[in-house]
Amino acid sequence: MKKHGRDWAAAAACLLLVGGLGTVSLFVGSFPLSLSQIGSILAGGMEGTLEAQVFWQLRFPRMCMGLLAGWALGLAGGVYQTVFRNPLASPDLTGVASGASLGAACAIVLGAGTRLEIMGGSFLMGMAALALVLLLVGAARLERTGSYILAGVIVSSLAEAGLMTLKVMADPERELAAIGSWPPSRCGPWAASPP
Repeated sequence: MKKHGRDWAAAAACLLLVGGLGTVSLFVGSFPLSLSQIGSILAGGMEGTLEAQVFWQLRFPRMCMGLLAGWALGLAGGVYQTVFRNPLASPDLTGVASGASLGAACAIVLGAGTRLEIMGGSFLMGMAALALVLLLVGAARLERTGSYILAGVIVSSLAEAGLMTLKVMADPERELAAIGSWPPSRCGPWAASPP
């Protein structure tokens, strides 16, 4: 019973911390908003002002998206670790991250024009890398937790070798720069910090 009480207390503390950080993020940015301004915006008193636009079009969606993305990533990580029955399992250790990078690089070198095509290539190669890990473990008939990690390291090494090969073959001015700046969160319009 004491353990459940501690678990609930820890969950409540985490929720309070996340809520507090989410609230603070509404104030933080290159365009300052005060507590009184946010209160007035929420009450509908500053409709049509620049402050209201910054709040409703940038800050509030950014906070909601950050909370949603964090929740989804945490859930995905928990499922991933449960499936592999290993608290250390992650996309890096099972070859998925390297496979996804290889897929994005393949799409870039083959001339994919849109971000959607590049992300599609990344997703498909990430899933292919995971399928290869499962195939290797099944072929070895070693259904132990460490086998998945070892197979993931092998697939990750193969994907990294393919990625390096594509970097050598890529056009240095256009394709190599695009490969080096993948994922897009580190480049392009996302690089500028929003107000």
